[in-house]
Amino acid sequence: MRRLILMRHGEAERPRPGLEDFDRALDEEGRAESRRMGQALAKAGFTPDLALVSASRRTLETWAGTAAAFTGDIAVEQRRGLYAASAVTLSASAAEAGGRAQTVMIVGHNPGIHQYAAHLAQQAGAPVLDRFSTGSAAVFAVDEEGRPRLEKTLMARDLR
Repeated sequence: MRRLILMRHGEAERPRPGLEDFDRALDEEGRAESRRMGQALAKAGFTPDLALVSASRRTLETWAGTAAAFTGDIAVEQRRGLYAASAVTLSASAAEAGGRAQTVMIVGHNPGIHQYAAHLAQQAGAPVLDRFSTGSAAVFAVDEEGRPRLEKTLMARDLR
C-alpha cells in the first residue's frame, strides 16, 4: 500500500425509538458531504483501488455518494467488523488490505476512525487532528517501511 485514505461517514439521521444504530441512514447533509468529498478526493488525484466499508447503512451510503466521483474499477469490501471498530482493528484491516492495493480507503465511524487518523498523524509528525467531523477524510502516503506521511486533511465543512 502506498496510500491510505480514512473517511468518516457523512451526517446521519438522528436516533429514534425502533431504529438500530447500525441501520441509521444519511440525512440530506450527509449525502451532500459524501458527494463533495468524493469530488474533492478525485480532483486531488486520491482515487482508491480498494475500499473497505463498514457494513452499516450510513457508511455504505457514504461510500456510494463518494464513489460516484471516481473513475475506473475500485474493489469494494463491506465489512461488518468495521462497524464501531477500534483504531487497532482499523490498522489491522489496512495492513491486511495493503498487500492487495496501492491506495486503500476505509470508510468508518468515530471514535475509531478519528483515533486511527490521529495516531497516524502523530507518527508522521503532523499537526494533531483534534477533530474528525462527519464526512471528513485524511490522506496518508505510506513509504516502503510502512511510515505514514500526512498528505492532506479534507474537512467536510470546508467543502461547502
